[in-house]
Amino acid sequence: MDAEARPRLRSAELEELLGPEGPMASLYASWEDRPTQREVLAEIVERFNRGGVSLVEAGTGTGKSLAYLIPALSWADGGGGLTVVSTNTINLQEQLGTKDLPLASTLMESQVPWAVLKGRHNYVSIRRARLAVDEQTLLLPDERRGQLGEELARILEWSLDTEEGSRSDLDFTPSMDAWEEVRSDSDICLNVECEFFKRCHYQKARRRAGASGVLVVNHALLLTDVAARIDSDNWKGSAVLPSHTKLIVDEAHNLEDAATSHLGVEVSGFGMNRTFNRLDRGGKGVLGALHLALDEVEWGAILRERVENKIRPALQDARSATSGFVDAVREIFGRVRLEDTPFGGSGPGRAQPTQIRLGGRGIGEPAEPGTELHRRLVRLSETLGSLALELDTLGKRIVDQLEERNAEFDPEGNGSPFPSAAPPGRLEERQLDIRAAVRRLEAFAEGLGVVFGLDERKEEYVRWLELRGRSPAHRYPVMRAAPLRPGDLLAKTLFSKLDSVVLTSATMTTGGSFAYLRDRLGLSEDSLDSLGEDAPSVNELVAPSPFDYERQTMIGLPTGLPSPKSNSRAFNDRTAALVAELAEITGGGLFVLFTAYVAMNRVADALRHHPRWRFPLLVQGERSRSRLLSDFKRDGDAVLLGTSSFWEGVDVPGDALRALVLQKLPFPRPNEPVTEARTEAIEAAGGNGFVELFLPQAALRLKQGFGRLVRRRSDSGAVLILDDRITTRRYGSYLAGSLPEAPATVGPWERVRRELEMFYGR
Repeated sequence: MDAEARPRLRSAELEELLGPEGPMASLYASWEDRPTQREVLAEIVERFNRGGVSLVEAGTGTGKSLAYLIPALSWADGGGGLTVVSTNTINLQEQLGTKDLPLASTLMESQVPWAVLKGRHNYVSIRRARLAVDEQTLLLPDERRGQLGEELARILEWSLDTEEGSRSDLDFTPSMDAWEEVRSDSDICLNVECEFFKRCHYQKARRRAGASGVLVVNHALLLTDVAARIDSDNWKGSAVLPSHTKLIVDEAHNLEDAATSHLGVEVSGFGMNRTFNRLDRGGKGVLGALHLALDEVEWGAILRERVENKIRPALQDARSATSGFVDAVREIFGRVRLEDTPFGGSGPGRAQPTQIRLGGRGIGEPAEPGTELHRRLVRLSETLGSLALELDTLGKRIVDQLEERNAEFDPEGNGSPFPSAAPPGRLEERQLDIRAAVRRLEAFAEGLGVVFGLDERKEEYVRWLELRGRSPAHRYPVMRAAPLRPGDLLAKTLFSKLDSVVLTSATMTTGGSFAYLRDRLGLSEDSLDSLGEDAPSVNELVAPSPFDYERQTMIGLPTGLPSPKSNSRAFNDRTAALVAELAEITGGGLFVLFTAYVAMNRVADALRHHPRWRFPLLVQGERSRSRLLSDFKRDGDAVLLGTSSFWEGVDVPGDALRALVLQKLPFPRPNEPVTEARTEAIEAAGGNGFVELFLPQAALRLKQGFGRLVRRRSDSGAVLILDDRITTRRYGSYLAGSLPEAPATVGPWERVRRELEMFYGR
């Protein structure tokens, strides 16, 4: 936006809203003044006024949501246009929509419309739900119809009554198969020709988004928009998201991981077979339903012959080729032993890796020309292409016939194959299913080319194979690729294309510096230089914490414990013993956070057999995450054991959470393909992978874990870190320096225990 055309926000006026004499203080008698909140707001106002990128670290309790929503609403109110706010989790996205935006609007007496938009597959399609219920005898095999039929009926009833139509609004968790039958999908959408268009939940959400001044999305949807703009070279108009010039990214420390996932590729035999089975399984599916639909038209006989003589054989060939190729990929895991590859994700005694990196310092290119895998890959690509071509040809012939049939309904020749005067019938529905299948088959073939190095961009990707599944007997291979440096892509295709960007989180700095995050997000000086005139200016702010950690917390660092470097029985047994003692001191109310499921489950087993254990024990994986948290808050004296998903995004303010145990320092897995490839890239450039990647990632994760404990000024508690590397290794001071300044006790457990007893008044 040109400087002359840019409206200007007045920071002082907006800061008054959150000041000690402002409307926030009037609304809430218990409101406590937060100078750091106003400092964050002022930085965001400056960025909106001047443009560029701001990196803002604002810890828990700062109130950063209001600090960025108020300028965004004010910007829209002044005619500046749309601001997009992106979060990593749908939970925070919904919190902004149900709590923070209504509050900000009330404080400002603002009439600016705002909206929450999720990815399309999160919304139910009323038409598809009704079709799935009406035609389940045609589409679903007999053995799947009972339970799925019940789910589909419940979803249809809900879809007609729900206001939002988002999957998270359902009062039960639908199976993947059921939701795939009913979710909104661009490939199977009739748009304005659909009889439910005006009631369509996704289209209503899109209309609200287009009319909004502030739009809340999640990182996945933001990145889908980026990918669409890259493909279409569209940087000004609407794409997946409406046109916008302002972006606020909350939970920004997750943006690189989100880009790694959503800008990458994943293909599996499981996914391909799902597509094949939707076309035909035991005589049921799209092809069977299409055959019946063709019976209803006089020109259907020749197309029925094509289904039977061309498409079904092509489908069988694709199934056979997929099976042969997947078997060949699975054989790679049988041939490669852990000593041949740095990747494993494997526990003691397991010789077979669960991840195998391709290219680079992995196992090379197993699908090089002349190899058996290459032969099978070529055959699979050819059969996928042949099936897609046959389906596409059939679909186009159906459309041609429908256009001729519908000419009488469309005398002005507007080109619509599905005129509103003639609601879509079975044949039109099947044509949409065919179109969707074609696009999926094409995506499978393209993805395989990227993973196995047939794409010219292979050096830009980390490529690997992995085994996925709950047990060894049911594991299936997945083929994956992810961008090596997605941050550089974000800087080029996102940050430099917008007028103002604010990246904020409670955990962005390591060692007091933004250097790590700037490098990972393509905002280092070297990366910015490569953008030339398009490079945005970058500004930094670390907002002081509103908490008095000296008074509210203590850190216990017991020494003399068994080595944490392996999941040894001694270390896990000692962990269980210390957790039991700490629970007695605090009366329960503990989070115990692990870096591995194996250790968590061993400690859980030891606690259940502990002779004096008397507290409710909640273990991740035994119930849903939301159920574990609600039970923890309700019980008041529970002890919750969790892994990665509990290190961040968990909010338990008040007395329910009284202490936190971190078993090990949360270093990334060195044997994970993306981590190892990025380490190689750093070292190839003359850097130190441990210092530049492992330590900063561990520091950010440690800050996230620590942040679970104190959520309000009235909260207090102790943090116990059982990994003595924080006190015995040279890098320990770097990690400790990333934590809030709180009193720390280092020494034998007996000494730490005495300090804990004094802290809790025992």
